Amino acid sequence: MENKTDVKEILWKSRTTYEKLLLIIGTVCGLGVIVFGVLSLFGAFENALTYAEILLGVLMLVQGLQNAKRSKVTAVVSFVAAAFIFAVAVFILLA
Repeated sequence: MENKTDVKEILWKSRTTYEKLLLIIGTVCGLGVIVFGVLSLFGAFENALTYAEILLGVLMLVQGLQNAKRSKVTAVVSFVAAAFIFAVAVFILLA
């Protein structure tokens, strides 16, 4: 069991501060999308899906930044998807 913990610790320590920050922001945004989705599902918050869309756009930006080193095409697709999501969210907020 200790070997798995050691591997996780090594993987975390080998990341740069920038990569750690992106990972934490992505995790928080993902959890926020889930929370707002559940709130919308139960009708507890009227504009929950709009906020979930905005967080989803932030999540796509973070994923694009994470993929920028590995694959430029994947990063560009993530950035385009994020721009589209933000455009839809702004359109819904202004409508």
